[in-house]
Amino acid sequence: MVFGLPLNFANVAGLFALLSIIPLIILYLLRPKPRVIKIPSVMFLFDAEKEKKRFSTIRRFIKDPLFLLQLLVLILLAIAVAEPFVLAEDDAGCGHTVIVLDASASMQADGRFDKAITEAGKFLSKKNTIILAENIPVVILRESPKQTASEELSQLTKHACEADLSSAILLATKYLGEGGRIVVISDFSYFIGDNPEVVAGIARGSGIDVQLVPVSGGRENAGIVDGWFAGTDYNIIVHNYNEQDKVITLTVTTNNKEVLTKTRTINPQSSEPFVIQHLPEGKTIITLAPGDDFLVDNVAHIIIPSALKKNVLHVSDSDGESPSLVALRLFEPAVKTEQVSPDSLDALEFSDYGIVILTKTSQVDELTNYVKSGGVLVVLASEGLKNSDLLPVTLRGIANRTTLNILSENPLTENLDSNIEITRHLEAIARQGAIVLAEAGDESPIVAYWNIGRGSVIYIGFTEPGKNPYDPLNPEVWNSFHATPAYPLFWQNLIEWSAGSIDINEFNLRAGTVKQYSTPVTIKTPTSNIITETVLFDEVGFYTMPKGEVAVNLYSKDESDITETMNLTIEETRIRYAPGITEIPKELDKYLIVAGILFILLELYYLRWRGEL
Repeated sequence: MVFGLPLNFANVAGLFALLSIIPLIILYLLRPKPRVIKIPSVMFLFDAEKEKKRFSTIRRFIKDPLFLLQLLVLILLAIAVAEPFVLAEDDAGCGHTVIVLDASASMQADGRFDKAITEAGKFLSKKNTIILAENIPVVILRESPKQTASEELSQLTKHACEADLSSAILLATKYLGEGGRIVVISDFSYFIGDNPEVVAGIARGSGIDVQLVPVSGGRENAGIVDGWFAGTDYNIIVHNYNEQDKVITLTVTTNNKEVLTKTRTINPQSSEPFVIQHLPEGKTIITLAPGDDFLVDNVAHIIIPSALKKNVLHVSDSDGESPSLVALRLFEPAVKTEQVSPDSLDALEFSDYGIVILTKTSQVDELTNYVKSGGVLVVLASEGLKNSDLLPVTLRGIANRTTLNILSENPLTENLDSNIEITRHLEAIARQGAIVLAEAGDESPIVAYWNIGRGSVIYIGFTEPGKNPYDPLNPEVWNSFHATPAYPLFWQNLIEWSAGSIDINEFNLRAGTVKQYSTPVTIKTPTSNIITETVLFDEVGFYTMPKGEVAVNLYSKDESDITETMNLTIEETRIRYAPGITEIPKELDKYLIVAGILFILLELYYLRWRGEL
């Protein structure tokens, strides 16, 4: 027994090393004895000496400190060879605890997240790892002492995304060793990924103690569960999760100015659509009143950056049927397209437009100053088009049927297909300095561009008909490109390639979106500033990014449903704050070896003191 614990040996055969004591005893017995000389004057002591003779050998061993030291060293080293150990009780207070904390939006309902923080503090042990369960698991603390973990828990902020509890549990198992445990704290109202009960059962099958600890809060809620752009309008869906009617007031504020207020009654367990017409550029905040137990989905944030809007001037003599004009108007409000006739060009101020598109007109030279000052001019081939110093090609006349060849990969050629039928085209050659991206079978440029001054000119060899553009029998229809589904995408790529992004969804994201940068960047979140290469948008509000601001919203009908909870079994909900006790081996051989070395040093000192060294 060692401190009341039974002594065990990992190498029982090592105890045979104790037999080394026998040679030591024999050596001491055979050691030469001092010579005895009888002196008559002490003869009277002989009888007493005989009485003590039977004890002389034992006393000789006991009175020799050198023998005792050597005996003790042999015993210690022999037992060390047997690798002794005791099974000591080791609880979670001395082991490793991994806290998996649900950081989904529903945890903000009626103080659930604060309750989870309190619960987590009750499970902290000597060594702790904390994992936030979001769309992807986020490790915020690894193998840290109790005090550090407690301080980290107190500083955690609420998040607003969905949670993959199963992935977080699987990650937790990778951090655990023997004697550890996983504590999952969640409202279990909604989760993505696998069922956490199933994953917890798998972890238990591997010998890991897993506890699922539920927290709860209020269940009254009506919120904004979806939102999207439709041209210049913005649509939202408001859902009432309550069992009774809900009267809500929707308020729209753009650039700190209230622009709209609507009040409507929503039936129980029903959704109601709202349309905000002609949403202006800038920041817009939509709020619902009155408040409820879940405020995250009572607010929607929308942004239309001023840099996003592209002013396009479309010059055409058509009456609105131009396929390119129809395609451009699909991208409102990001693209504001104004159509004018060629006769009104003299009265226009071109600097107000980022892109000017010329169709079925020969008035190219009038835009020389516009291009040189930084404008983008797009010229579509037409029967009346004439040569100009601005064009990257030299026109030679009209040619008949041909094929299309893609020369290089570029956003302008991404939506081109070699199967596009071309019945007529303008024969041309590229000018020196021009870049040809696609050409006809006779090597006439179909898509070409070059730079002039600070601007650029793009030549598109696909001619657009003036009237009846989708009539295949119309002799003015020279190709089939404008009738394909890829035609609007071609114009979107052209605008984004020449003037920047027009995808408004790049600036309006859903919570849980992840964006990766090649180098660390500084990001201003709704609550803090961070420097990172990977941005997880897990808060609702406005973020300041390297290329401008973005708006983030929850927009999750399932996550907003705080009335639902996972039906945990009785076994799952049995919470054990007291640490689970396990027995782990405490090895003693290293302590015995150290003690043996110390006694050897003491033996050497004793021999030197006696003068034998």
